Amino acid sequence: MLSATYKFYAHQPYFKFVSTMEITSEISLVLLRNDEMTMDSLFTHVAFQRPGGELVDLPLAERYAVLEQQPIEHEAPWLCFYHREKGYAFGSIRLREDNTNSFGSTSPTFEPHTRISDGANGGKYWNRRLVNERATVLPRGSRNAEENAYLVFKIENGDRLAAIKYWAERLRNPIRVN
Repeated sequence: MLSATYKFYAHQPYFKFVSTMEITSEISLVLLRNDEMTMDSLFTHVAFQRPGGELVDLPLAERYAVLEQQPIEHEAPWLCFYHREKGYAFGSIRLREDNTNSFGSTSPTFEPHTRISDGANGGKYWNRRLVNERATVLPRGSRNAEENAYLVFKIENGDRLAAIKYWAERLRNPIRVN
């Protein structure tokens, strides 16, 4: 069973996407992914923050060597594609994930991480993999839910990633009133 909800906000540079996947009958999958965004050849660079805070910013054409050594972690707080000369960007801020099955245990995964792949006509896409290219049995009740904010922003002259860092800090740590 799949569900997906998009939430758009007036006068904000982002929209939210909430998705839930629940396995209703045992199944063996070779690939299971979420947070997938497909782009054409409008972007020249990729940037992301590793879970420990390190920022990685590199041309898309040079990503292979870096990401083969250390893939983008499943828990990466955000990532984006941008065009350095034209100054525009599009990114994903990971807000929430729940991989708890309907019985209270963790649902099976295999090599969870985020991959950037080449698409048709020079396009690129990222996806957050839960099961990565190995047959993995997902029993009935396995579940994955996540909420992401997708941000359209401009690259700044001083700190190119200032906008996504600003919004990630606010959206991942909202004010809570009791």
